[in-house]
Amino acid sequence: MYIYKTTNNINGLIYIGQCIKSVESSQFYFGSGKMIKLAIKEYGIENFKKEIIETCKNNEELNKAEIYWIEYFNSRNPNIGYNITKGGTISEMGNRIKAALNTNKAKKLASIKNKKRWQDPEYRKKVTESNKSTWDSNKKNEHSKILKEKWTDLEKRKRLSSSLKNMEKITCPHCGITGALNIIKGKHLDNCIKHTDPIKREIAITRWNLINQNTKKIECPHCGKSGSVGNINRWHFNNCKFKNK
Repeated sequence: MYIYKTTNNINGLIYIGQCIKSVESSQFYFGSGKMIKLAIKEYGIENFKKEIIETCKNNEELNKAEIYWIEYFNSRNPNIGYNITKGGTISEMGNRIKAALNTNKAKKLASIKNKKRWQDPEYRKKVTESNKSTWDSNKKNEHSKILKEKWTDLEKRKRLSSSLKNMEKITCPHCGITGALNIIKGKHLDNCIKHTDPIKREIAITRWNLINQNTKKIECPHCGKSGSVGNINRWHFNNCKFKNK
């Protein structure tokens, strides 16, 4: 966990914030304050830089440090920065919310609500159509271009590999597969094709069938592994461990 300063390279305005994640796993996080989010939307993320100004051991240190640095840089002054509050409350509020949502009663109520919601065919159709419209062909191509540029950077690949190795491991309760937290969340848990809830299982199977149908498959010429364009380009071809064998 650390305190960071985000700077707008065009107008020089700054934002002081706190992050409870590691530096490696949050390198593209530039702040969640209302004003900084609006500024990033207006100027573009490429026109901002982020600096780590202090690392902390716990939430108490983090909150105190945030208050100190916001005051030090006077970043609540609209002529200087994007901060609105004095800081020091994000982690405390987050912990209270997390504790409230982590009770058995809250989990049971959420489960009942979600099951009832997904039993409505109109709701399922609405979500499906929304997801399809979000990932139109232009956005897919743009996303693919960004990933290709990102994975040509050897240092970024090394940092990701190190981050995945050190990431918390969890096990999917439906299929028993264990892996890095962000990967298991994406492909398992509520998205698992072996989900114990028949409605969620049906949704997961339909979703992955659609993904497989609409995903272009290619084969690595060095090892013969086939898969989606993004994964094969990332880990094979010029990056394949069998390339020179």
